Amino acid sequence: MGWIVVILLVIALVVLWLGRSLSTKDDPTGMIGLEAIAEETFSQEGMVFVRGELWRATAERGIVQKGQRVVVTGVRPGLMLVVEGAKSQ
Repeated sequence: MGWIVVILLVIALVVLWLGRSLSTKDDPTGMIGLEAIAEETFSQEGMVFVRGELWRATAERGIVQKGQRVVVTGVRPGLMLVVEGAKSQ
């Protein structure tokens, strides 16, 4: 009987995780304000790691260095995040 409870809990956690992941992809504006890590140095376009996923991003201003912490400030068409350097460097 105890293993049924464990299985049901695992299923519930998977459903919650999938729902959260899908909602981010359906509405990436929910990512505004989140911190990300630059995967490469870029100004025009590069990749950032946020919420366990790699996303295309462009710098709001200046150059973003690889490994730099940035904040998502917007989303452009084509699911491109707009980022700027994080205040708490």
